[in-house]
Amino acid sequence: MVWMRKSMYLETKEPTTTEKYNYGKGDKHRRNRSPCEDSPCKNGDCVTIYHEPFFHCACPAGFTGQTCSADVAECGGRSHGCHANASCINIPGSYRCACKDGFTGDGKTCFIIVNQFDNMGHSGRSGLIQTFRVPKTGLYRIEAGGASGGTHCPSYGDQPGTYYGGKGAIVSGIFTLINGTELKIVVGLRGGDSVEVQDGQSTTMTAAQLGKSVEDNAGTGGGGGSFVYTSDRRLLVIAGGGGGASNGYNGVDGQSGENGYRSSGTNYGQSRAGGTGGNPGECNSAGSSYHGGVGAGWDGTGCTRLGPEHGERGGSIEKGWVGGRAGGMNSGYNGGPAPGAVGGFGGGGGGSEDNGASGGGGGYSGGGSGTHSGQAGGGGGSYCGGSSCSAVTGGNSKEYGFLKITYLGV
Repeated sequence: MVWMRKSMYLETKEPTTTEKYNYGKGDKHRRNRSPCEDSPCKNGDCVTIYHEPFFHCACPAGFTGQTCSADVAECGGRSHGCHANASCINIPGSYRCACKDGFTGDGKTCFIIVNQFDNMGHSGRSGLIQTFRVPKTGLYRIEAGGASGGTHCPSYGDQPGTYYGGKGAIVSGIFTLINGTELKIVVGLRGGDSVEVQDGQSTTMTAAQLGKSVEDNAGTGGGGGSFVYTSDRRLLVIAGGGGGASNGYNGVDGQSGENGYRSSGTNYGQSRAGGTGGNPGECNSAGSSYHGGVGAGWDGTGCTRLGPEHGERGGSIEKGWVGGRAGGMNSGYNGGPAPGAVGGFGGGGGGSEDNGASGGGGGYSGGGSGTHSGQAGGGGGSYCGGSSCSAVTGGNSKEYGFLKITYLGV
């Protein structure tokens, strides 16, 4: 405690206070003056001892110094308790914590507003099932995009040119999520391109590196769907993947509706339907030529392929959403790179080797695949179990899937 001396006397014509302080002897117009009358303390209370010309300042929290005029710099250390993703902001006599851009909370606790998920560096038929734990009960927007099917680029045959895989769908909805709920995230991967070298050749070099074309009637892989569901398998969102391209036909886009789309090509009789009600594409077991692999649905996978020349069905949740394998000559060892025309992670169907069809996209209901060459894969269906849902067929302009979870508030 620091005591400070204050000037004691003041001449007045008339006393203005009661005799809390003794008057000087012989002159009632001269009195003792309180050292606190001039309010020397900038903040806090001025305290005196009766009849003594001294005072001290009782500083409130947040101020210090002889007259409580110095602000305590609470933000100077780590004792303020602000979250690592918050800024400590000093204000007179106190401080406040404010979450940084991209985060929300009270400053003592901050969590990211937008959580974005991508392919984590993976490609092909295998990927990573990611996990997101809800940090706070409230409303969240979940937006998902399915992946594209594979590309086919023959430079000879009846219809040389570049044919592109169908684009993935985009789906968005709003959900009430409870703190601590664990979500499973599957980000769809792009279907594989046709790689089988014209006339066949045992090599992992690309057709372009060899100065050749890919086989004109080789298939491509269907794109994987993107999925969000709880750890106890309550489905929230699925964005369907696009079908793989084929000779003369672009792949069919991932669908905004729940049903998968049928394969598309020259001969309708060689086309097969997409799945409905969460099922995979129509069972495809034609053997006169090489069929493509159907896209997986939420409720299961399609038929087993007849042999290694055919494209394989995409895997559903029970198989870890693995994409289907490509037909043997189109797997990266008769023209590369490996693994060739596989279905993308997220349930995409694989493409067949030369003289066969392309794979369907994975989704809520799987895309269909044809039985012969010249059949591009059908797009997978989509799903939204929330409110304010919207979906766009082929809305994802990127080749790979994506997923975004945004906190909207309580």
